[in-house]
Amino acid sequence: MEGTIIHVVYVDEEGNNLGGGDYFVDLDDDGIANYSELALPEGYELIQTGDFFVDANNPYTITLHKVQTHEVEQDTASLVVKYVKEGTNEVVGEDEAYTADGVKGEVHTFTVDLKAPKGYELVDGEDSLTLDVEYGQSAEAFVKVKAVEDKNEGKKDEEKTDEKKGSKKEDKGVDTGVATPLSEIFGTMSVALGGMIALLRRKNRK
Repeated sequence: MEGTIIHVVYVDEEGNNLGGGDYFVDLDDDGIANYSELALPEGYELIQTGDFFVDANNPYTITLHKVQTHEVEQDTASLVVKYVKEGTNEVVGEDEAYTADGVKGEVHTFTVDLKAPKGYELVDGEDSLTLDVEYGQSAEAFVKVKAVEDKNEGKKDEEKTDEKKGSKKEDKGVDTGVATPLSEIFGTMSVALGGMIALLRRKNRK
């Protein structure tokens, strides 16, 4: 029969027993086995590697050390987009915070659709924003906006001008209405005065 059965006891670096058992090694029967032929306890790895001589009558005590595992820490990356009025430092609006969860220290790429606040429009013409933020960090992005021109404002001014012109026309109509009865009064007064002058002349003749 090819190969050899050996008994192995695993211990940690403090000498604590980690288990073991009988292992079938050295399949080519050359008297030499390799540590890689042994099944190790989970969470441990060999300190010594390579080949060793096989002796079926010799129990093997093999020291292992615990595999160093790196704990993965989860965290959140966040991004707030703020809209700033062009030429000033005035913030006229902001989006709710964008967030993403991941492994702390790694990076998340945010891609955000930009939406200017009501009454404003984007200055640079870009309608999206891409920014890398590390998990565990918070970032702010500032986007320039400008006030939207009110296209109806010119029409409103024209309407106001028309209203003023109409008001003046109505005023002239009122003046004409007042002038007419006054002319009638003055006409009546002229007739009366004429009658009085005629009477005076008659008296003078007598």
